[in-house]
Amino acid sequence: MDQGPGVHLEGKGWNETKNAILVSAESQTSAVDPQPDPPACFLNSQHVAKLTETAKTRENTGESDDLPEQQASSKAQRKCRAKQPPHKPKRLLRTVLSSMRPSRQFGAQMQREARRRRFDEASRQAFLGDGLACNWTIHETYFPKFVPILDFTHAVTYLFRAAALCTRSREEAWSVYADWMTKTWRGQVLNLGGTLYYLCSVLDGSSRYIVHHEICESMTEPDVETFRAAWPT
Repeated sequence: MDQGPGVHLEGKGWNETKNAILVSAESQTSAVDPQPDPPACFLNSQHVAKLTETAKTRENTGESDDLPEQQASSKAQRKCRAKQPPHKPKRLLRTVLSSMRPSRQFGAQMQREARRRRFDEASRQAFLGDGLACNWTIHETYFPKFVPILDFTHAVTYLFRAAALCTRSREEAWSVYADWMTKTWRGQVLNLGGTLYYLCSVLDGSSRYIVHHEICESMTEPDVETFRAAWPT
């Protein structure tokens, strides 16, 4: 008895579940960094190791980087969420989309929902995603005017893995990771293999999102002035 293609979508192969959260929020901008130090959970070695292990496993199996709720609710992460600083954006409305259609079709669904929510009228627009290539294809195709932002948790896992590859002991790896992670959070210089890289970033003063960034091997005062001219605060 033919029961149809089921979840395999017309026999074309498996398509994973795709999820998108569309959030409207209000916040105040700030002339200074309201949170110069990273959250404590990113300086918790067990928490960071678990994040990295989960991300690597999902990367090897081709799964989505989205963490199931039961895996994400570690003590360290709950501690991070326990107290919301006053500069954090206040959420006004959230809607969620889920689909098993291909990413291009899902992107069109996201665009329709964003238009229905009148996101185009917002004074600040951001597209937040992890490292999956399809996320950024959706951004380029359907949300080109939105500021692209890499989820900081995703960046943390890569910094942790890079530190482990560049050092000879766990203690040294953790020290290097903590230094890189803190400097990345603050938009400061990175030392990779003896080469100094400057991460010049523009931050949303209230949410800590990186609204634009450039990585350079040199950074002079004229470079900074050019950057400021291109991205006025």
